[in-house]
Order: sequence, then structure tokens, then C-alpha cells
Amino acid sequence: MRLAAALLMAAIVAGGSLPRAGAQDGVAAGDGLVGTWSGSWTAEDGQRHGNLDVFITGYPTPPNLLGDFGFALGSESHTQRGYGLLVRESARFALPDGGEIMLELAGRNRLVGSFVDNGAMLPAARGHMELIRAR
Repeated sequence: MRLAAALLMAAIVAGGSLPRAGAQDGVAAGDGLVGTWSGSWTAEDGQRHGNLDVFITGYPTPPNLLGDFGFALGSESHTQRGYGLLVRESARFALPDGGEIMLELAGRNRLVGSFVDNGAMLPAARGHMELIRAR
């Protein structure tokens, strides 16, 4: 499993396409979060917004998760990776600066969430996210 997770992370870093994961009938909550997601983020003050791509894998297996978050703001990009923990139908990913990214299932193919950045790792100090499962 570790080799598979490493290969998937290498593929996303290289810009390759990844298989859709966790979308079969009867999946567990952790499996429902696993996969490739795309959407947008908005700063808490509403002044800034941009695109967001997220890849989540169970590492080594749920409830432990590994997330790769790619925030875009115009020509700027901010990429963060973090270890997360599945708690019911939501996941929390710790950022190295003490902040966090929280995601929650809002339907079979939709995630909503928020982030708090205590440093300058993300394009805004606080914000919200809406994502759909990428196909």
C-alpha cells in the first residue's frame, strides 16, 4: 500500500491523470473522501478566490489520510501536503505552521471545507472551499 500511495503522489506531482477512487456503491466514509477533487476556494473576507485541486489517499489506510492541496490565485500557486485524520465523515489535515485544512462530505461527489493558515503557506489566512469529485 505504501508503494501505491507513493506512486499516486508522484503521478499527481508530475501532472498525470489519476484513476477515480472511492466512488463505488456502499463505500465507507473514509473511502468516500479518497480520490481526486477539483473546485474553488474563497478567502473569509471574500476579497480573494481561486481554483483548488485536491488529492486524498488513505495512508497507509483510513482513518489516516495524506492530502495534496493545490491552491491557485491568478498566476500564483500554493501547494501543501499534509497528514490527516478521518473523523466520521470529515477529515482534518494539519499544516506545518499550526494551521489546518478541514474537509467534510456534503454528498456523494461533493466536499466542503475550510482552512486556517497561521503563516504564509496558503493564499489567505482563512477561507472556505467547495469541491466536486474529478472524473
